[in-house]
Amino acid sequence: MTDQDIRTERLRAEIELKRSALAEHRAALLKLQNEIDTFARQYDRIIGPLEAQLDQIRQQIEVLQSEPLNFNSFDNGSIWGPGYTSFEESFDAKYRRPNNPMISLTPRAVDETSLRSLYRKLARKYHPDTTTDPAEKARLTVIMAQINAAYRARNMDELYALDGQRAHRPTVEPATKPMATERKVTYADLLMQSHKLDEEILWVKSEHQRLMTSPLMSLKIEHSLARSQGRDLLREIAAKVRADLDAARAELEALRRRR
Repeated sequence: MTDQDIRTERLRAEIELKRSALAEHRAALLKLQNEIDTFARQYDRIIGPLEAQLDQIRQQIEVLQSEPLNFNSFDNGSIWGPGYTSFEESFDAKYRRPNNPMISLTPRAVDETSLRSLYRKLARKYHPDTTTDPAEKARLTVIMAQINAAYRARNMDELYALDGQRAHRPTVEPATKPMATERKVTYADLLMQSHKLDEEILWVKSEHQRLMTSPLMSLKIEHSLARSQGRDLLREIAAKVRADLDAARAELEALRRRR
């Protein structure tokens, strides 16, 4: 056996090890994704419709506020009352606080206009109502719940990741598919296959890490802890969003009365 043959056999063995490692990483990612998907459907069922109403009303408020009228005399406290804290502020304080180990602590600076613009772009792209196919609707429901959670957490990086991560996923030829049938597999072929496996493993691991540090995963963990204490965190959040919805409706009516 020549030196080249030895190198080739060694590379084949490395490829098999990488395939095994990739299968394990994929299984772990699939398990995590299924857990998050289940929670995302709960989130969207309980909170999603309220968030959609709230965003719609806030769009109407933005339209009225953009008109050339003087609102200097408008008193926010007269609507919300003293000491009022919005759902977004509460969520941001809870899930972006420095001592929370579940969330990455290096978000980009958030501009409210850019945040809402990106959120609406993603909502138009991924909203479940954009399709009638049941399977696709279920998939988009999960993505939309993740988008909503990232928006509530003011996490621009997560929103960009949700939009672009899936588009750049590397592809690897299946293990059962021969690399070539018309010619002998060369060392260069095997080396290319090895590099592709490295890329796929890296992507799967990074996707697993992204999901583990996402706002939705943090909320899921918090929800589980709350359940152990006899609380329903999603219902509590829904009640807070309803309060924000009532406040937004009151603000909208106040603006309309000033027309």
